[in-house]
Amino acid sequence: MKIGVIQPAQYDFGGGHVYAEEVAAALNGEVLWMQTPKFSSKPHVVLPKSDDEAVAVLRAHEKVLLPVARFPRGHLTERLLRLLRASGVPWTFVQQDAIVDKQMPYHELLSLPGYTGRAVTTVREYGAAFDKAYGTSLKWLVTPHLPYTPCCQGPPPMPTTHTLVSTSRTEFTKGIGPLTYIANLLCINVVLGGRSVPNRAGYASGTLAENLRDLGWAFVPHDWQIGKYKPGPWQALSPNGGSVEYLSGYKSAFYVLRDARAHVNLASNRRAFGHLEYVTLEAMDAGVPSVIPQHQDPRHEYERLFCVQDYRTAGQCNLEDLAEKIGAALTCENREEICQSMRSDLIWIHNPTAYGRMLLKGAF
Repeated sequence: MKIGVIQPAQYDFGGGHVYAEEVAAALNGEVLWMQTPKFSSKPHVVLPKSDDEAVAVLRAHEKVLLPVARFPRGHLTERLLRLLRASGVPWTFVQQDAIVDKQMPYHELLSLPGYTGRAVTTVREYGAAFDKAYGTSLKWLVTPHLPYTPCCQGPPPMPTTHTLVSTSRTEFTKGIGPLTYIANLLCINVVLGGRSVPNRAGYASGTLAENLRDLGWAFVPHDWQIGKYKPGPWQALSPNGGSVEYLSGYKSAFYVLRDARAHVNLASNRRAFGHLEYVTLEAMDAGVPSVIPQHQDPRHEYERLFCVQDYRTAGQCNLEDLAEKIGAALTCENREEICQSMRSDLIWIHNPTAYGRMLLKGAF
């Protein structure tokens, strides 16, 4: 059985892209890009510009999965509708979070002849939010554990410096505000690895830099031109001896994690709850002690993660418990034991083969 996983974006980074690749591999399928990716890290297929040729490519697949239904508005959405309608290939989609774009033509999309009448979601509440927004009553397959293929072996990294790494996108919804507070409080080095995505308000990384400058932090180099519309990397030193370094992206999360004493992902409960994100799974694979809010592990399935209590968003969090859990992760001595436990969890809880069988049985 040949499965196609349609990917709309041009950027092959972020959890959505990792998910598409993992699912395609689990189902012995392939990722079908609607646009040529700007950062192509693995072999891929780009749908031809000709609609007739693209339809032929889709028809070569027995089933099609949309890993996200929020496509960029405009011609991509219109083309997606045309291609699915013309191909008639059975297809379904995944609701990855609670965000629903009411301007997307979902009613037209779900009325296409190939739609299976079912959909996939990582958390039941995400599906409920979709049904409420569109007045639908879909049959949801709940798959709470993202598929992940481990790739690391050997002992975990043992850096001597107390460096805390975040490989999430550098956005305020990922908790970069509280992390600067922790850097100053604990006098540690915080590395913000992921890119900051621009919007009308500028870059979150630039806004954060402006905030730190106003609080008396010094920048390296000292003449770095701060501005919320400047996307480049920077480093700031706190008055108390801590530091925050923004990398402005990376080619490999594992390259960044090799110098990590601990990893943190503070995605808010409005954007990610009920399951671990891929940045945490990668840190677990690398063997780096990982800090997350409890809402990302509500069922307490992972024994060796450091879970922060009472953390909802960057503006609603228990800073005292956050500091305690980060301090514990940075100073833990049983890193090899923690590494073995986390890697075991990846194998048993996030098995891609089992995930693929679940999709084939319940989503198509």
